[in-house]
Amino acid sequence: MNGDAHGVPTNLPWGVVFPPTSIAGRQFPGQPTHPVMLYELALNLLFFLVMMRLRLRPHRPGFIFCLYFVFYALSRAAVTGLRADDLWLGSVRAPYVACAVMIIIFGFIIWRWRLWEVKA
Repeated sequence: MNGDAHGVPTNLPWGVVFPPTSIAGRQFPGQPTHPVMLYELALNLLFFLVMMRLRLRPHRPGFIFCLYFVFYALSRAAVTGLRADDLWLGSVRAPYVACAVMIIIFGFIIWRWRLWEVKA
């Protein structure tokens, strides 16, 4: 937690104050910020557990692989609004665009090749 992927200021009790030498510490000196890296960690762990359960069910090759990208895009989109370091494409945060593209591409692959179905 070096402050390179930090959140916006928060009053929540689990806010993180970064050292003044870090990127987050320079941007928000002494202010608690959302620990977005921990939010992403928790969501990735949750999606990992879901995928571990799903791998035990019959499906076509590539299903878990494609599902990972969909899940990652969902988790990244969920925390993007709390991040203070995102790039913008006009009036939209760039990660939202990237996440939408990932969900569309990998969702289409899952749907088009019906990867959730039992192996034929």
